[in-house]
Formats: sequence, C-alpha cells, structure tokens
Amino acid sequence: MINITVAQKICASANEIAEVLLNHAQLGRFFNAQISLVKPENEGAIKGGQGAVRHITIGKITFEEEIINASYHHICYQIIGNKPVANHQGDIYLNTEYRTNDLPTISANNNHEVNHNNPSQLTHLEHSEDNTGLTNTDLTKQSYTQVNYVIEFNGLVWLPDLFLKFLVKRDISLAMQRLANYFTKQQLLRKSNRESYL
Repeated sequence: MINITVAQKICASANEIAEVLLNHAQLGRFFNAQISLVKPENEGAIKGGQGAVRHITIGKITFEEEIINASYHHICYQIIGNKPVANHQGDIYLNTEYRTNDLPTISANNNHEVNHNNPSQLTHLEHSEDNTGLTNTDLTKQSYTQVNYVIEFNGLVWLPDLFLKFLVKRDISLAMQRLANYFTKQQLLRKSNRESYL
C-alpha cells in the first residue's frame, strides 16, 4: 500500500477551497489532467459532493472517480474500479484558522467546536455560517486553511512503488501550490478592487 500526504497552507476559508475543489469541470486549472463531470451529486448533497462522478484523462490513461462524501471541511473520493491503481482513496482535510485583533487564534473544522477564553462561548462553525460574528470578508482577510491531502492505493506490478509515489506526490504538490497561488491572486484582485472603489 502506498501512502502519500501533502500539506499546504492556503489564504482562503475552507468553504471557498472546498467549493473550488468540488467544481470538477474546472479542476484542470490545478491538476495535470483533463477532468469532466459525468454524473452530478446526489439529491440533497452539496454541489459537486457525494455521488458525483468525474472522468479523468492523464495522457493516454483514463479513469473515473466518485465522490464518496463531501463537506466544507473534508472531501473523500475513490477511483472506480482497479485501474490505473487498485484500492485507491483520496481524503482532503480542510482546517481554517484565523486571528482577530482581540481574540486568540480560533480553529474551525467539521469535527470540533470553535472555542476561546471569551465568556461568550462560540459554537460549532458549519458551512458558510459563522457564529463568531465575523463576516466572510473578515475571515478571508484574516484566515488561512491548512489543507492535508492524503492518498492511499496499491502500487503497480510493472512500476516500482517509490517511483510511482514520487510521481503522484509531485503532481499533487504542484496542484496544491497552484491552488494556493489561485487564492492569493483572488485576494490581491479583491484588494485592488476595494482600493479602486475607495
């Protein structure tokens, strides 16, 4: 079994990142692949979430991946079938952290409550709702998200595991860097637009 973990800090909220990662038809901007959506998400699931199937083409290799479950803090997907690799699962964990002027660092994800020492206790942060009173703009200006991209799969008989691991990890690392650059450019564009408006 090959295990790969890629960590990347991105200057955006988990919600924003998840929405981009679940926009399957646009993922080719970040990954070295052609990606198209062949089946939409299940009824009641978030856009691009559980049940969605995407078609991947990398050179001459083609396969499909299904979104097993998805929230704004965790995306899990699997390759359908045993090609090009078997027993494949990808998990993307998104944990947003942000700092305000008068509060210590606050962390939020789908499994934990948001807490600080202030007498007014904060509750669980869900989707795009923010119980801290901060607007999405405030969060974007003062937040970053720790993205942990974890993949495991069985190797190939005809290709050494170490080489296959190197190739996949390199591609995922480059994709995460491109994703981080995308959000940095988006922030600079928003800042420029605000300044020109003033």
